[in-house]
Amino acid sequence: NYVAVNVSPPGIGPGAWHHVAVTRSSGLVTIYWDGASIGTVTIANIDPTPQSLKLGRRGDGRGFFHNGLIDETAIYNRALSAAEIQATFDGGRSAQTITFGPLSDRSFGDPPFGISATASSGLAVSFTASGDCTVAGSTASLTAAGSCTITADQAGNANFNPAPSVARSFTISAGASTSAWTDLA
Repeated sequence: NYVAVNVSPPGIGPGAWHHVAVTRSSGLVTIYWDGASIGTVTIANIDPTPQSLKLGRRGDGRGFFHNGLIDETAIYNRALSAAEIQATFDGGRSAQTITFGPLSDRSFGDPPFGISATASSGLAVSFTASGDCTVAGSTASLTAAGSCTITADQAGNANFNPAPSVARSFTISAGASTSAWTDLA
């Protein structure tokens, strides 16, 4: 017995490496391409008779033969979850997120202030600024009235993928002005 699932993976072509995974759980077969599910098929009954596994060709030996290289095959005794498939595609690195709370509006002339964010990985978060402000390390300074956006980033490492950037914007008011008047009379 063999199962044929017709899918059209994105970006298929010569000279490109792709991660392909197939899982089967409770009769549902899912095909993953570069970590993302691209097709499923339900199989009511699978012949329990021991048969040889064929990679890169039809199970019955007729017709299609894969014209390329197959590397790093693995067979598990259970269906991997979608997250496990994605982690395998990512080279075993885990996902991470950044927690970066909202920033309060400020007034031009306010002193520099500290900013903080954390990555779920525990890795250090870096900051960049755009608009009417600057950032040095974890300290923000206002350069004019207007607006400021501070973006928190974490580039990842051998164990974690880069985290999605988180941007926070705030308004910078003109601030209070002081004037001194002198009576010239």
